[in-house]
Parts: sequence; C-alpha cells; structure tokens
Amino acid sequence: MNKDSKIRSAIIALVIIMVLASSAYLISGVLHDRLVPKVDEVGIEVTVVMQQESGSGMGWTDEQSNITTIVKDGWEYIVGIKLSGLDIEKGVVLKLTITAPDISVDDVESALWFDNTTHVWQSLEFVDVGNTLEAVVGPSDGQDVFDGFDRSYLMIISFSVDGTITLSGHGEPV
Repeated sequence: MNKDSKIRSAIIALVIIMVLASSAYLISGVLHDRLVPKVDEVGIEVTVVMQQESGSGMGWTDEQSNITTIVKDGWEYIVGIKLSGLDIEKGVVLKLTITAPDISVDDVESALWFDNTTHVWQSLEFVDVGNTLEAVVGPSDGQDVFDGFDRSYLMIISFSVDGTITLSGHGEPV
C-alpha cells in the first residue's frame, strides 16, 4: 500500500465516523422526543409581596414566587399577589397558600382581599391542606388570562400565632 491510499483510507474512515456519530445524535433526539412526555408550558406566573402594617414596619419585600418570613400574633400584614399572563389560559383561579408546620385555619385571625370590581373588602376562606392553608383570591369561577395580562390583588392578613410562614401563590384552571 502506498502513502496516498493510506491517507485516502484514513479520510474515508473519518467521514464514516462523522456520519455515524451525527446519525446517532439525530436518532437519539427523535427517540427522546417520542419517549419522553411533553411538559405543558405554563401560561401564567404568580408572584407575592408582603409588608408589615403594624409595629415598626419592615417595608415591602421584593416581588417573589414565595416569601418566608416570621409573623407575630395580632400584627397585620399587607400582602399583594399578582397574576401575570404568559400565554392564553381560560378560567384561571388564583390561590394564595400559607405554609408552616402544623398550621391550621384557626392560626389565621383575619384575612381580607380587596375586590377591585366591587370596591369591597372580601373575606378569604382558607382550606386546610396538611401543613398548608389555601384560599381563592379573586373570582372563584376563574379569569381568562392572555400574554401581557397583569392583575394584582391586595390583602390584609393577621395571625393568632407567632412563627415562620411561607407565602406563595399559584393559578389553577377551573
């Protein structure tokens, strides 16, 4: 075998390896797309903010998906929750959750949300779900959300216990 045929064989071998590697890569992508279930894109985002109303005042927290803070018995806290649309979703119910070890409905002394439509303070009705309390904020039959949609709700909540809680929110289609 001469030198030219060795170079030609090496080049052909490299080309074959490149074709096999790229084919294997493409086939693995196709198999992945068929075998792994698609995750639905979430068309909404929910954020919360909080401020202590009584006492020395702690100022507003940054807008976050959840807030962990210490609450005191009898103090009132102003909470804001915002529903933002990232896509079209029909009938989204906005829910506020309060999570703490052994929390119960009796640990919330009072909870109100301001209805921007009727301009009336409405009572939040919490449901005990283990170590989490959950309440609907806004229309209980849901609201249609679209890209660019923003709706904020103001709440005043007071607790009958001291302790650490985590506030968060989420949207659920009805």
